[in-house]
Amino acid sequence: MSDYADRARRFVADVWNGGREESAYDLVAADCPGLGAHGPEGTLAWHRDRRASFPDLRYELLDVLADGPKAALRWHATGTQEGHFGPVPPTGRAVTYAGVTILTFDDDGRITDVWSVNELFQLLQQLGVGMLPRSPDPTPPLGGRSFGESARITRPVPALSPKLLTGRGGSRRGGVRSSRGGRRWRRPGSGWRRRVARRGGSCGGAWCAPTSRAGARSPRP
Repeated sequence: MSDYADRARRFVADVWNGGREESAYDLVAADCPGLGAHGPEGTLAWHRDRRASFPDLRYELLDVLADGPKAALRWHATGTQEGHFGPVPPTGRAVTYAGVTILTFDDDGRITDVWSVNELFQLLQQLGVGMLPRSPDPTPPLGGRSFGESARITRPVPALSPKLLTGRGGSRRGGVRSSRGGRRWRRPGSGWRRRVARRGGSCGGAWCAPTSRAGARSPRP
Protein backbone atom coordinates (compact mmCIF):
# COMPACT_ATOMS: atom_id res chain seq x y z
CA MET A 1 0.00 0.00 0.00
CA SER A 2 1.11 3.59 -0.65
CA ASP A 3 -0.36 5.19 2.48
CA TYR A 4 1.66 3.49 5.22
CA ALA A 5 2.98 6.84 6.43
CA ASP A 6 -0.55 8.25 6.67
CA ARG A 7 -1.77 5.18 8.55
CA ALA A 8 1.17 5.49 10.95
CA ARG A 9 0.27 9.11 11.68
CA ARG A 10 -3.34 8.11 12.24
CA PHE A 11 -2.23 5.31 14.58
CA VAL A 12 -0.37 7.81 16.79
CA ALA A 13 -3.14 10.44 16.77
CA ASP A 14 -6.05 8.07 17.33
CA VAL A 15 -4.59 5.22 19.42
CA TRP A 16 -1.44 6.46 21.15
CA ASN A 17 -2.97 9.83 22.00
CA GLY A 18 -6.44 8.36 22.56
CA GLY A 19 -8.15 10.73 20.13
CA ARG A 20 -10.27 8.01 18.50
CA GLU A 21 -9.63 4.56 19.96
CA GLU A 22 -12.05 2.79 17.60
CA SER A 23 -9.48 3.35 14.84
CA ALA A 24 -7.48 0.51 16.37
CA TYR A 25 -9.95 -1.99 14.88
CA ASP A 26 -9.13 -0.69 11.42
CA LEU A 27 -5.39 -0.20 11.89
CA VAL A 28 -4.24 -3.18 14.02
CA ALA A 29 -4.10 -6.78 12.81
CA ALA A 30 -5.46 -9.64 14.93
CA ASP A 31 -1.97 -11.10 15.52
CA CYS A 32 -0.29 -7.85 16.64
CA PRO A 33 1.13 -8.31 20.20
CA GLY A 34 -0.29 -6.12 22.96
CA LEU A 35 -0.79 -6.01 26.73
CA GLY A 36 -2.14 -9.38 27.83
CA ALA A 37 -3.70 -10.04 24.41
CA HIS A 38 -3.17 -9.76 20.66
CA GLY A 39 -4.95 -7.55 18.20
CA PRO A 40 -6.71 -4.20 18.74
CA GLU A 41 -7.76 -4.98 22.31
CA GLY A 42 -4.21 -5.75 23.39
CA THR A 43 -2.90 -2.58 21.77
CA LEU A 44 -5.61 -0.44 23.38
CA ALA A 45 -4.97 -2.08 26.76
CA TRP A 46 -1.27 -1.15 26.59
CA HIS A 47 -1.95 2.51 25.83
CA ARG A 48 -4.78 2.77 28.36
CA ASP A 49 -2.43 1.40 31.00
CA ARG A 50 0.20 4.01 30.11
CA ARG A 51 -2.39 6.82 30.19
CA ALA A 52 -3.54 5.60 33.62
CA SER A 53 -0.03 6.47 34.81
CA PHE A 54 0.24 9.67 32.74
CA PRO A 55 -3.32 10.95 32.01
CA ASP A 56 -2.09 13.89 29.94
CA LEU A 57 0.48 11.86 27.98
CA ARG A 58 0.90 13.16 24.45
CA TYR A 59 3.11 11.97 21.61
CA GLU A 60 4.43 14.39 18.99
CA LEU A 61 5.71 12.96 15.72
CA LEU A 62 9.01 14.46 14.59
CA ASP A 63 9.73 12.23 11.58
CA VAL A 64 7.82 9.56 9.64
CA LEU A 65 9.59 7.42 7.03
CA ALA A 66 7.86 4.62 5.10
CA ASP A 67 9.58 1.99 2.98
CA GLY A 68 7.97 -1.22 1.80
CA PRO A 69 5.73 -2.72 4.49
CA LYS A 70 7.38 -0.74 7.30
CA ALA A 71 7.14 2.79 8.73
CA ALA A 72 9.66 4.36 11.12
CA LEU A 73 8.48 7.01 13.57
CA ARG A 74 10.65 9.37 15.60
CA TRP A 75 8.62 10.88 18.41
CA HIS A 76 8.72 13.02 21.55
CA ALA A 77 6.41 12.45 24.53
CA THR A 78 5.38 14.60 27.51
CA GLY A 79 3.14 13.86 30.47
CA THR A 80 2.57 14.11 34.22
CA GLN A 81 2.65 11.05 36.48
CA GLU A 82 -0.67 10.97 38.34
CA GLY A 83 -0.95 7.16 38.73
CA HIS A 84 1.31 4.20 39.49
CA PHE A 85 3.96 3.53 36.84
CA GLY A 86 4.96 -0.06 37.53
CA PRO A 87 6.30 -0.05 41.10
CA VAL A 88 6.70 3.77 41.13
CA PRO A 89 3.91 5.51 43.09
CA PRO A 90 2.36 8.75 41.78
CA THR A 91 4.78 11.67 42.02
CA GLY A 92 2.96 14.50 40.23
CA ARG A 93 6.15 15.15 38.26
CA ALA A 94 6.21 16.17 34.61
CA VAL A 95 8.33 14.03 32.30
CA THR A 96 9.62 14.32 28.79
CA TYR A 97 11.30 11.61 26.75
CA ALA A 98 11.84 10.53 23.15
CA GLY A 99 11.99 7.36 21.11
CA VAL A 100 11.78 5.60 17.78
CA THR A 101 9.10 3.09 16.74
CA ILE A 102 9.01 0.80 13.70
CA LEU A 103 5.62 -0.43 12.50
CA THR A 104 5.24 -3.49 10.27
CA PHE A 105 2.14 -3.73 8.03
CA ASP A 106 0.49 -6.69 6.33
CA ASP A 107 -0.89 -6.70 2.78
CA ASP A 108 -4.18 -5.23 4.02
CA GLY A 109 -2.42 -2.23 5.58
CA ARG A 110 -2.91 -3.39 9.18
CA ILE A 111 -0.14 -3.27 11.78
CA THR A 112 1.25 -6.71 12.67
CA ASP A 113 4.17 -5.63 14.86
CA VAL A 114 5.27 -2.61 16.91
CA TRP A 115 8.95 -2.30 17.88
CA SER A 116 10.20 0.65 19.92
CA VAL A 117 13.25 1.98 21.70
CA ASN A 118 12.96 4.94 24.09
CA GLU A 119 14.53 6.84 26.98
CA LEU A 120 12.91 4.79 29.75
CA PHE A 121 15.80 5.26 32.19
CA GLN A 122 15.71 9.04 31.65
CA LEU A 123 11.97 8.95 32.37
CA LEU A 124 12.61 7.05 35.64
CA GLN A 125 15.31 9.52 36.65
CA GLN A 126 12.86 12.39 36.14
CA LEU A 127 10.54 10.59 38.57
CA GLY A 128 13.38 10.48 41.14
CA VAL A 129 14.12 6.77 40.77
CA GLY A 130 17.61 5.33 41.16
CA MET A 131 18.64 2.08 39.48
CA LEU A 132 21.00 -0.44 41.10
CA PRO A 133 22.15 -3.74 39.53
CA ARG A 134 21.44 -6.96 41.42
CA SER A 135 24.89 -8.42 40.80
CA PRO A 136 27.10 -8.58 43.96
CA ASP A 137 30.24 -8.25 41.82
CA PRO A 138 32.03 -5.06 43.03
CA THR A 139 34.17 -4.84 39.85
CA PRO A 140 32.75 -2.71 37.00
CA PRO A 141 32.53 -4.90 33.86
CA LEU A 142 34.44 -3.89 30.76
CA GLY A 143 32.23 -1.85 28.47
CA GLY A 144 29.58 -1.12 31.10
CA ARG A 145 26.71 -3.02 32.69
CA SER A 146 23.23 -3.72 31.33
CA PHE A 147 20.46 -2.40 33.58
CA GLY A 148 17.71 -4.59 32.14
CA GLU A 149 16.26 -7.51 34.09
CA SER A 150 19.28 -7.43 36.42
CA ALA A 151 18.33 -4.00 37.78
CA ARG A 152 16.16 -3.09 40.74
CA ILE A 153 14.50 0.19 41.70
CA THR A 154 15.72 1.90 44.84
CA ARG A 155 15.45 5.28 46.52
CA PRO A 156 16.70 8.38 44.65
CA VAL A 157 20.50 8.69 44.44
CA PRO A 158 22.10 12.14 45.02
CA ALA A 159 23.85 13.66 42.03
CA LEU A 160 27.65 13.77 41.93
CA SER A 161 29.37 17.10 42.53
CA PRO A 162 31.16 18.89 39.67
CA LYS A 163 34.51 18.08 41.30
CA LEU A 164 33.74 14.37 41.28
CA LEU A 165 32.61 14.51 37.66
CA THR A 166 35.88 16.07 36.47
CA GLY A 167 37.94 13.12 37.72
CA ARG A 168 40.42 15.62 39.17
CA GLY A 169 43.20 14.16 41.27
CA GLY A 170 43.95 10.85 39.57
CA SER A 171 43.79 8.65 36.54
CA ARG A 172 40.55 8.78 34.51
CA ARG A 173 41.29 5.29 33.22
CA GLY A 174 41.78 3.49 36.51
CA GLY A 175 39.48 5.53 38.73
CA VAL A 176 40.40 7.90 41.58
CA ARG A 177 39.90 7.68 45.30
CA SER A 178 36.92 9.55 46.77
CA SER A 179 36.67 11.22 50.17
CA ARG A 180 34.40 8.36 51.31
CA GLY A 181 36.99 5.69 50.70
CA GLY A 182 35.34 4.33 47.58
CA ARG A 183 36.45 4.48 43.97
CA ARG A 184 34.96 6.32 41.03
CA TRP A 185 35.12 4.87 37.54
CA ARG A 186 34.43 6.09 34.04
CA ARG A 187 32.95 3.48 31.73
CA PRO A 188 32.61 3.93 27.92
CA GLY A 189 29.31 5.55 27.00
CA SER A 190 27.74 5.19 30.44
CA GLY A 191 28.81 8.31 32.34
CA TRP A 192 30.18 8.33 35.86
CA ARG A 193 29.26 5.64 38.39
CA ARG A 194 30.31 5.52 42.04
CA ARG A 195 30.73 2.73 44.59
CA VAL A 196 30.42 3.96 48.17
CA ALA A 197 32.52 1.82 50.51
CA ARG A 198 31.67 1.28 54.15
CA ARG A 199 34.27 0.93 56.86
CA GLY A 200 35.72 -2.56 56.67
CA GLY A 201 33.86 -3.56 53.53
CA SER A 202 31.85 -2.50 50.49
CA CYS A 203 28.17 -1.87 49.88
CA GLY A 204 27.84 -5.15 48.03
CA GLY A 205 28.89 -3.80 44.67
CA ALA A 206 25.97 -1.37 44.29
CA TRP A 207 26.90 0.92 41.44
CA CYS A 208 24.84 4.10 41.70
CA ALA A 209 23.68 6.11 38.68
CA PRO A 210 23.37 9.88 39.41
CA THR A 211 19.73 10.90 39.02
CA SER A 212 20.65 14.23 37.43
CA ARG A 213 22.27 12.69 34.37
CA ALA A 214 20.67 11.23 31.26
CA GLY A 215 19.79 7.54 31.39
CA ALA A 216 20.10 4.66 29.01
CA ARG A 217 17.53 3.65 26.44
CA SER A 218 15.00 0.89 26.63
CA PRO A 219 12.18 -0.53 24.45
CA ARG A 220 8.62 0.52 23.64
CA PRO A 221 6.89 3.95 23.84
